[in-house]
Amino acid sequence: MLFAIESSGAKPIGKVPHGDFYNPRRERLSDEQFSAMYEALMSKVDPAASEVYTSSWIPGSDWSGGPFQPIFDTACGASFDGSAKFFGILLWKVMMDRPEAWGFGRYEKDGIPIEGTTYFRLRELDGSGS
Repeated sequence: MLFAIESSGAKPIGKVPHGDFYNPRRERLSDEQFSAMYEALMSKVDPAASEVYTSSWIPGSDWSGGPFQPIFDTACGASFDGSAKFFGILLWKVMMDRPEAWGFGRYEKDGIPIEGTTYFRLRELDGSGS
């Protein structure tokens, strides 16, 4: 479950953003390719290991031979920027589909903006306590 944190409280998110970008590229992937990358991300997000994940720090810099390579080769036509955007939206979908509650935002590290979205666990919303 993914929530937007607003001044009035937490608002559930039920839609993948940038559908005009994401949907046609998703259609270029086979169901097998998509399932492999979706499951790879689902398994990387382990709230027992970490309660904070940043999209640009997850996939690594070399996608060769891995489940994310079809994003670059097939979905995004060898576009680095397009591939990064698609990956980010895919992770958004994974976070929406997770059973735990997660928030998100854009942050800095050492005064430098972090590329990508950072997700953080919202224990108070998923009933797991503090």
